[in-house]
Amino acid sequence: MTDEQLKWLMEKHPTGNIHTAALELHASLVALAQEQDPEKQGILEDAVRKHAAALSHALSEDARGGEEAINDDVSHARN
Repeated sequence: MTDEQLKWLMEKHPTGNIHTAALELHASLVALAQEQDPEKQGILEDAVRKHAAALSHALSEDARGGEEAINDDVSHARN
């Protein structure tokens, strides 16, 4: 994910899990880019993977929530 994509997600979701995960991923990526120590780079790479997984999960949850809202609307329209 690019820096611009992460910033867009943070703007689109000013609070909540998506914002937090995008913010943490961004911070870890910035720190990784600046780190020279290989041992610390390894720790930061683990953090990047963890935050990327958290962001993926938050986006999936958000998408499922949208699907549930659509299903509820369809169900109400049928009744």
